[in-house]
Amino acid sequence: MSPRPSVPTVGVFVYFEKNPAIHAEVAHAAASALLDETSLPVDLMRMSLYRTPRKKSKWRKFKWSAFDEAVGDELVEVIDLCIGSKDDDVSFHGMLELRCNPDPRLRSDAPRQFSFSLESSASASIGLADTAHRIFEVCARGAEILSGGCFRGESFVQADCEVDYPFSYEHESKEFKERLQFDRMHASDRWTKARRLYPITLLGPKLANQLSAADALAAGALAVQELNGSLLIDAYPSIVETWDPEFLRTTVNLRRWLWPHTIQNPADAVGLGVKVPKR
Repeated sequence: MSPRPSVPTVGVFVYFEKNPAIHAEVAHAAASALLDETSLPVDLMRMSLYRTPRKKSKWRKFKWSAFDEAVGDELVEVIDLCIGSKDDDVSFHGMLELRCNPDPRLRSDAPRQFSFSLESSASASIGLADTAHRIFEVCARGAEILSGGCFRGESFVQADCEVDYPFSYEHESKEFKERLQFDRMHASDRWTKARRLYPITLLGPKLANQLSAADALAAGALAVQELNGSLLIDAYPSIVETWDPEFLRTTVNLRRWLWPHTIQNPADAVGLGVKVPKR
């Protein structure tokens, strides 16, 4: 897929500690949360499946019955969703990674995730904050999660790269490439650490146990909700880019609070006065 590069895009993702396919209802509920609360033209949505051993099926029209059947099929590893063609007009992409190896000795890669990237104007993204909250609540209450985030990307490519879809990004800025490459080099750290502070940030029980809602509020969080041992943090009043200058300025204390529990991408250290790892 080669989507339009210029339209701002909202991204949402959740990482799972355990195989999310164990909880079939969570996959259905997460997709429902997105489709029920947005104006996405579901009649135009297509889906494709990655089956063991990573064989990708042809794109076909999305149907809930086919979606639920795929979630229950032990050979299906990933459900891919999109609106738009494979040329240059993709406006929505969803990826639900359902199955992974539960053996901690083999966890060399990033954990499985659910992610959605949706083109959105600045005004429309305000309503998407509620959608992101619902997705996070569904996942936190129904499955074993690690972390998650909701953010805005300058373009569809940048947002979908942030949630780890392997779009080609050779035309993006040097700064973007460096941020992304650092994240991908430290993919395995996502089993134990958050990637960064997002405008809406989800911390699973393992991270939440090392932190507290009270400390997050004291550091500047606008609101913190406790969900089944997880913390759902509103860090900023709107969904913006995580390197937006005003976001960085406003969230210095909150980013400093979370910094020891992140992968410590140097791009996230702006204003913190902390030592950053070498690239």
